[in-house]
Amino acid sequence: MSKARGFTTALASRSASGAAHRQLTADFNLGEGKEGIGALTLSELARHILRHVADSVVVCTAHSQKAKPAVSTTPGDTLVPVGLTMSSFAPLTLVPTPVITFNIAVPSRTEQVIAKTRNFMIHILAGDAQGARLADVFRQGNAHPASTLRALRQTSSNIVWPGGVPGHHQDDDQPFLQGKGVLYVLRCRLLDEPLDGLVPVRDHVVVLGEVLEIIKGDAELTTSTGTPCFGLLYGDRHYRCLSEDVVRTGIEDQS
Repeated sequence: MSKARGFTTALASRSASGAAHRQLTADFNLGEGKEGIGALTLSELARHILRHVADSVVVCTAHSQKAKPAVSTTPGDTLVPVGLTMSSFAPLTLVPTPVITFNIAVPSRTEQVIAKTRNFMIHILAGDAQGARLADVFRQGNAHPASTLRALRQTSSNIVWPGGVPGHHQDDDQPFLQGKGVLYVLRCRLLDEPLDGLVPVRDHVVVLGEVLEIIKGDAELTTSTGTPCFGLLYGDRHYRCLSEDVVRTGIEDQS
């Protein structure tokens, strides 16, 4: 293909893409405003569409021994790991060892502690009200650990500290959450490569972690019919639970 023809083809492709975007945005608008009805931008359109793609909801926690106590009035007060609720969690590979990934908007206190300790815990939440209440606890940020601790207790959850001594542990032996809202806990460590497991992408950091251990939570692992319980989902600005319905394509019946 000549350079001129290739350039013309690229322009035609770009024009077709732009036309498709205009056709899509014609069906969406931002409502009446000062400038009248305006078409959605590409970012706004993507946000609208992707809201309807359900994502897994997990809680990530990490703790540095220099963290301050939630309540510092008496010895032995429970400390609170930093943490966040996120819907970007996904498995990346299973061989030779399991690797998971997620992303964090920066700056983030949780990302800073993960970078420092290089270890963190992923809590796979139960797909019910108990899992959703635990997810809500860590949607509020890390500015008020005493409030986080109170909210945890209201969900009947607690923090399990290695060795049973709050605040005292090795970086590779992190505390984790325990309660009826947790299906499993994944003990993870940052990968060494690429980029020490923390890959910057615009205003986010993509985290790459190796799973070292899987800990059973307190949530029920099977339903009353004996099928495995699914984790909590998030879609269109609400928590969701997956039904037991299976979508059949007919292909599996031909094998």
